[in-house]
Amino acid sequence: KDVTIKFINDVKSEMRGTSVDLVPDLEYQRSLINAKNVGKLTISNEDNYKFENHYWGGRFLGVTAPNAIVEVNGGIYGSYAVGTFYFNECDATLTDVTVNDSTYACVYNDNATVTVDRGNYTTKRSSAITNQKGGTLNLNGVTATSGLTAVENNGGYVTINGGTYTSTGSAKEPWSYPAVKNQDTYGFGTTMTILDGEFVAEGKDAAAIMNSTGSSNEDHGWLEIKGGTFTASKDGGRGVNAVNGMISIENATIKGCQDGIRCGDQEWAGSNTVQVVMKDVL
Repeated sequence: KDVTIKFINDVKSEMRGTSVDLVPDLEYQRSLINAKNVGKLTISNEDNYKFENHYWGGRFLGVTAPNAIVEVNGGIYGSYAVGTFYFNECDATLTDVTVNDSTYACVYNDNATVTVDRGNYTTKRSSAITNQKGGTLNLNGVTATSGLTAVENNGGYVTINGGTYTSTGSAKEPWSYPAVKNQDTYGFGTTMTILDGEFVAEGKDAAAIMNSTGSSNEDHGWLEIKGGTFTASKDGGRGVNAVNGMISIENATIKGCQDGIRCGDQEWAGSNTVQVVMKDVL
């Protein structure tokens, strides 16, 4: 059946995850709205009411309904869970959504097709937006900010068309994270296309974008940059960290960093397979 849920007020939730050990695994998360069998799910929050759940493991929306169509319109959300919005094997669109001050991923795409139109996504200790296990992710004019990585592709297909993606380097880790990371973690192959946008890594030794696919095959290790501006720190920063895989850079600007493009990295296995093609790069 088709379902529409309309916000008429702020929502303050006190849900908790199913583990007391604060382990950030999907199996321990619970969802206020848990969709397992639905046709089209529409969440209407154009008046931007707030959802808050600051207890560990309680997210707003979890969809594990194969072939479902999900539309989320507006709203301000915050949670202490893996994926304030979690999607698995469905087709979802988020429009003008704000996720504030989350601890883990704001949007977690787990083998679904997800389109994010505009909106603002901020997290502390995780990727603000995560794509994995063969998922398809389209980001259009999004603002994403994280103490670690703003956008992480762990195997799947990502297209970025405009917006601002920032790694603040504020998380207490022994190393800094890239603003955008394209890597093949689960063996699904990974492809990312950047059409435009601002990509900023503020932390020491961080990269505006890192490609680490472990493959030089175009179908399973491909980063294609067709525009955008990539900015990193002068203190060890890199505009593009080309660890391995195939990279094409065209009509892009790289600025501020110590290394515009770094090819290969002794800290990563297989880094001698990188291939980089450039055209009209400033």
